[in-house]
Amino acid sequence: MTNHSGHEQRSIGMRGHAALRHCGQLIPFSSVCRGCETRRLCLPCDLDEEQERRLRAALRRTASFRRGDRIFAMGAPFNALHIVKDGAVKTQQLTVDGNVSLTGFFLEGDLLGLDAIGSATHPCEAVALQATTTCALRYGEFERLCAQIPPLQHWLLHRLGSQLKAFETLSSWTARK
Repeated sequence: MTNHSGHEQRSIGMRGHAALRHCGQLIPFSSVCRGCETRRLCLPCDLDEEQERRLRAALRRTASFRRGDRIFAMGAPFNALHIVKDGAVKTQQLTVDGNVSLTGFFLEGDLLGLDAIGSATHPCEAVALQATTTCALRYGEFERLCAQIPPLQHWLLHRLGSQLKAFETLSSWTARK
């Protein structure tokens, strides 16, 4: 990671070796995820070697963000899901009266962008709450893989259900205000 003075920092959370990152720089998937401690939080566990190889082909890069950086903007084209590798992210929308409405929190292993599936654009913006790294999963390729690999489709549906439950909980909290 790059700190605010512009110097590189070694990444923590890599099993057996560290990776160097620059804020906003894309890093090849294969060089980061093979030793990643959060890999089993992010990816389905029950894939065989060939299925995992095919999934890795759709997950080719990571990006690092500093606190306050926007990961994607509201209205931006939807073309990828983002897996939080480390850090924390909030999603938010502007209300009709110009206020900011919090729509979610995301931590290690969580998927960002599920709310844009079925739409051409993101309905909210995602902002890093601290130094955060995400892995981009190109949605077109991922969708094709889900049709071919049943455990991957099951994993996505489970993640969608979990996010819907979290959204319902957040909605009930905010409705009490």
